[in-house]
Amino acid sequence: MVNRLLLFRLFIILALLHLEGCATTALPDAGLIKRYDYGYTTPKLTFALHSHLIVVDLRPEIISGHKAPGYVGEAFNVFGAPIDVTNADGCQAMHTTHTTERCLPFHESVYNAILRPGGGISDSYRLFVIINQWKTGIRNGLALNYDLAAIVEDKDRNVVAKTHIMGSDESIDTSGIGAIHFRNHNQAAEEMSKIVSGALARKLEILLGGDIAQALRNHE
Repeated sequence: MVNRLLLFRLFIILALLHLEGCATTALPDAGLIKRYDYGYTTPKLTFALHSHLIVVDLRPEIISGHKAPGYVGEAFNVFGAPIDVTNADGCQAMHTTHTTERCLPFHESVYNAILRPGGGISDSYRLFVIINQWKTGIRNGLALNYDLAAIVEDKDRNVVAKTHIMGSDESIDTSGIGAIHFRNHNQAAEEMSKIVSGALARKLEILLGGDIAQALRNHE
């Protein structure tokens, strides 16, 4: 009976430590980081763009309502159970009866990343970026599943360029983060955010290079 009581108390203590976002021991490979800030994303694009950009999130789990628009992948709690990872870009505290945070949906972070370099294109052209999949997961390391498409339409709504890239379980190096202690959790979360944002930037550079960039440069 005593042993069961001690085990129950230990379970409660571990759960509370997890809720407070800290741990008394090192945690491998950033597995407990539950929020990635995609606001660090700045792709190096070869064209300038101000307007007529449309980013659409068609991920099945978002369309179905099973996941929130800020969902970007999975991590694990201290007991090894999967938990959602959400976008921490642009978070603002909402002072209501129960204070919560409002953060940008993932597709808005993608939109902002593409617009950030600045510039301009012809008013008659439109660039569509479609997110069919974007999801990271941590097992032995950080892996990425992605499916992205881009389309350029002219003034008559004819498709003048399109691209499509996808990948499954692509490995992303997180070795620079190392083990996480409660004292450096925020620092590790920032480093993780830079890593996943860098991965997104590289995918956008590929997606919006080649024919897409040429079509947009021709009509700047």
